[in-house]
Amino acid sequence: MRPVFSNILLIAGDGRNVGKTSFVVSIIRKFKDKKIHAVKVSPHFHPLQKNDKILFSGDHYQILEEFSKERAKDSSRFLEAGAEKVFYIQVKDYQLMMSFQKVFSLIPKGMPIVAEAGGLVRFLKPGLFIFMESNEQGTKNRQVKSGADLIVNLRDARVQTYTEQIEWMDDQWILKTD
Repeated sequence: MRPVFSNILLIAGDGRNVGKTSFVVSIIRKFKDKKIHAVKVSPHFHPLQKNDKILFSGDHYQILEEFSKERAKDSSRFLEAGAEKVFYIQVKDYQLMMSFQKVFSLIPKGMPIVAEAGGLVRFLKPGLFIFMESNEQGTKNRQVKSGADLIVNLRDARVQTYTEQIEWMDDQWILKTD
């Protein structure tokens, strides 16, 4: 049984360029007064910059805290949008949950978390799970998509239409039902 983390809004998707990062940015902007903590997970290892602050590092994982709003990185965009703190995890799949638990231990209990981390849905049950899809026929992540609370296709509607459905209430993410 997967543990429940009701303070996590998890974003996954069909792949690259389906709007995951743009959606996370819009959520952060909407809720920045709630001191959002953002997490970006990548299975790809990118070269580190000299100013990167590594918090944890081990066999096939690195956890960094983002401090720059000026870089052309997703984690920088999260910070620029108003996130209280942003963590970037480079990790191989088998170390994903362990890496996330390390980051989770750094975030004050009950704080809202927005995570762009598709693989996490296999290990935990978030308060709200959003799946970003493209217009392509079918999806390579059909099983992941089937568990989503909300399926978003940014080519069909504006981001604001979807973000208006999301609320942070009583230390958990919920979908409005009106």
